[in-house]
Amino acid sequence: MELIWKEIEAERLICRTKEQVSINGVLPSPDGRTPREIPGCTAKVVIDEAATGTDMVNVRGRICVSVTAIDESGVPFAFESAAEFTHEMEAKNAMAGMTAEVRPVIQSLTVTPSPEGGILSASVDMELIVVNDAPLRVTGGISGVEDLETKYEKVCVCRRVQVGREDLRLREEIAAEGVEDVISAEGAVCVRETVFEQGAATVSGTVTVSAVTLDGSGRMAQIVRQIPFRERIAVDSKAGGLYCTAELGSLYLRALGAEFAVIAMEAEIGFTVYGIQKSELELPVDAFSPTIAFDCLKEDITFISHTGAAAAQTTIRETVYLPASAPEIASPLFAFARPVITEAAAENGTLNISGVLLTTVVYESDTGRSYTFMDEIPFEAVTEAGADVDRADVESSCTASITGYDTGSVQVQYNLVTETQFSREIRCSAAVGLAETERKEKSSGIVVCFASEGETAFDAAKRWSVPSADVRKINPDAEEPYKEGQGLIILL
Repeated sequence: MELIWKEIEAERLICRTKEQVSINGVLPSPDGRTPREIPGCTAKVVIDEAATGTDMVNVRGRICVSVTAIDESGVPFAFESAAEFTHEMEAKNAMAGMTAEVRPVIQSLTVTPSPEGGILSASVDMELIVVNDAPLRVTGGISGVEDLETKYEKVCVCRRVQVGREDLRLREEIAAEGVEDVISAEGAVCVRETVFEQGAATVSGTVTVSAVTLDGSGRMAQIVRQIPFRERIAVDSKAGGLYCTAELGSLYLRALGAEFAVIAMEAEIGFTVYGIQKSELELPVDAFSPTIAFDCLKEDITFISHTGAAAAQTTIRETVYLPASAPEIASPLFAFARPVITEAAAENGTLNISGVLLTTVVYESDTGRSYTFMDEIPFEAVTEAGADVDRADVESSCTASITGYDTGSVQVQYNLVTETQFSREIRCSAAVGLAETERKEKSSGIVVCFASEGETAFDAAKRWSVPSADVRKINPDAEEPYKEGQGLIILL
């Protein structure tokens, strides 16, 4: 029995799992300054490699940390450093050559002063997705067997394809009265619209920049600005459903001096444009022959169907209260916030996101000493979701600024950016092989059988090893698919 094969191009989900990883390390201060205290820090996890093996994935990456510190002389400064890590994740059914994607989310982050700079302790949730994008080999027939019958199922899947990629520099001058120096900065990018016009993708949105600054007396403060952008990205395809993701790379802010009252900003943003390609797969799900006995070998498959993406920017205003044991607030300095998504559910075209904003507030007491306190602020955000979505993978970033205060609390404004990839998981069973078996003795005569709900002539013919054309010919009034208990005449 010589089998005929055919190949189907489609991404299949092999494994989806999540682990929490502890990352610890030393963050050396590049200029050798020793922090007396570290009032704030921000970080992001960069995955450099995710290599698949048998039932596992080796992950290699680094956590990049921006530290705002005060040295032993009481002078504020900032530095950036990184700690590398490796981790092996269990991935059932993974094999070498498959594609692995790791999505890290920082759950906790602390940096304590040390003579070298800082001691890092972080807890990171890592969601692992393993995909097999090699062609799927399925049953295409048996050479020389003319009466082979195959049942097919049509499956519509959407594939995400990259159609454009550019790293662009955005330059802007920001009004900043009284600022002598910028010691640290962070930002968040939100793409609001992607439009295909004149052979390119026009991408528009905003960059939100938050900077910790010093005035002429060395006093710390914070400025937050939103900067709009509109860029054209060359694309090499007219695929439907264009959308763009943006990642903030380097961010550089330089004060031009108090007399100019301006900060020069330069940001490098990586824009990636995707399109959605739809295809209809004709998948063999069963087969039989009235003259040759064999078992149809089947494999359960989960196809990933990408349905698009959405980005949203949400402004949240909350009051953050000082712990009862802390010194009273004489003057707020700045705030950081790191969002953690706890739930993202798409229903009826709407995506509901909930989570907490892990907030750090730095302030001065009436003695002039700086203090830090933290709080977890719950939030909810709503954005649009496409139809037929059963999974939403959300990445988020946030900037925070203090808009008011009293001795026991501060009012904080959060600018939350969420970027969501929508998809569906389509589960089915495919015929991936045939195994010849011993043929049973066949009876002859007329049989009346009763169909199950949803069966077709193929199912009845396979059960009795007769051609499906004969079943339809003898039962011309029976409409497929059959109803439960539908009587059928079978001629053996």
